[in-house]
Amino acid sequence: MGLQLKKRKGKKPEVGGYVPHQQLDQHSPKKIYQSLLKWIDTLPYVSKIKSRTTVSSAIGLYIDPDITINKKAEREFSHINTEPGIGSFHVKLPTSDLDIIIAKKWGVYHPMSEGIAGLDGKVGVALVYAPRDKKELKVAKSIITHAYNFAIGHKIKKNITTLMGFMGSGKTSIGRRLSKLSKIPFVDLDQYIELKEERSINEIFEQHGEDFFRLLETHYLRQLVKSNKAMILALGGGTPCTSRNWKMLKKTNSIYLKRSSDYLFENLKAKKDKRPLIKELSDGELKDLIQQKLNKRTSFYEKSDHIIDIDLSKKEIARIINDSIILNN
Repeated sequence: MGLQLKKRKGKKPEVGGYVPHQQLDQHSPKKIYQSLLKWIDTLPYVSKIKSRTTVSSAIGLYIDPDITINKKAEREFSHINTEPGIGSFHVKLPTSDLDIIIAKKWGVYHPMSEGIAGLDGKVGVALVYAPRDKKELKVAKSIITHAYNFAIGHKIKKNITTLMGFMGSGKTSIGRRLSKLSKIPFVDLDQYIELKEERSINEIFEQHGEDFFRLLETHYLRQLVKSNKAMILALGGGTPCTSRNWKMLKKTNSIYLKRSSDYLFENLKAKKDKRPLIKELSDGELKDLIQQKLNKRTSFYEKSDHIIDIDLSKKEIARIINDSIILNN
């Protein structure tokens, strides 16, 4: 399906140059620009690198080398311009799509592609104007997504389903139920680390500290994701809370099991004796810990492909995930 765009409102921006070909005014506000860059991190198998097709100050959107791409596309399917055209970007697409972008006033052909306008079957490059507000940001995302899909050329099946959320949110118990329903093997990341390291998570913390554990966690997460074997993978509460881990998690079908702080408190209070990290905390200290951690982690959790925010039993949640997400993946 081709691009579906409404006409851009307002005066046409000034554009100049060849390499770099830049938008010279009407740039993106800082918050909109940062939102665009942050959203790009959610695209599976895409890395942000120095552009290889224009000046190095531009941010290239590069599809990982182990992914097969469309023969008419390039691994750097787009690049985001910085100075002076903050927020504008170039995309490589068939002229049928580029002509729509230009007709709806969202951009202009790159000078090297102007001669192919309207020629069916040709692929060229256009500069898309910088989004100025949230509505235009949504349009920018749709155009980049379209260029991404064209470059990939096929749907990449996500064989791994990751369950994330705070300690006590039910990742392991829901994961096991989901495994039985879907007939997909279940793996608990913490248990996997303990198996590989031949010692408990608590021992790793006591002997080497949290920083060392987080490095191990990243190593074994990468090992599992790189295998691309079908599995239901329950993560530790802190696993999704680094950018380096999200580079791998975006290659999975990620699900955030969202629970209220009250639910987490009641659940964890009843099981404190089984959780060494909170065993010695008073009820007040436990409440404070939950709230502090949620404040820091929620923005990471909400990068997930799906958010399950419903007050149902673990059995019912597992069924909903299986029926609505896994079977439709």
